[in-house]
Amino acid sequence: MDLNSISKFTKEKSLFSDIVFYVAISLLVSSILCYFIFLIKISSQKERVKVLEDSMLQIGTAEQKEKEAIIFKYQKKIADYTKFLNNHKSTSNVFAFLESQTLPEVWFSRINLSERENKIILTGESGNMDILSRQISTFEKNEFVKKISILNSSVWDSGKIKFSITVDLDPILFVSNY
Repeated sequence: MDLNSISKFTKEKSLFSDIVFYVAISLLVSSILCYFIFLIKISSQKERVKVLEDSMLQIGTAEQKEKEAIIFKYQKKIADYTKFLNNHKSTSNVFAFLESQTLPEVWFSRINLSERENKIILTGESGNMDILSRQISTFEKNEFVKKISILNSSVWDSGKIKFSITVDLDPILFVSNY
């Protein structure tokens, strides 16, 4: 091995390392410099926007500003009522549903409606057991009925059936805009 060739190799390697090092340092310094330039630019733009907003607020009379304040107050109230109306539940849909699904030979003497649980307890009477079973079948076939439970039923001396049933309904039936 020749010591001259080793020395020559290390000098070439040292020159290449120096070039890479200085390029890396110059990139680092230029990126830091760009960061501060953009930071200053953003700050000046924010100040400019603030000045423009302040000048916009000064345009108009005091009367116009009062009317604007009133309009903004009404807009807030409208938004609040809209939110309320969108979440409103309506029982009229349930009564329309009952009217359309009840057989003519069935009478409901008591209706207990629970909007929170989406269920209705119906107490009434029918002409006979066949009519009651057809009524339950009619409810079961409806897309808005989830489940039907018979709480009790009894036959009176006259042959009429007294009953009490619970009908679990789809919550969409309670939505006011349904």
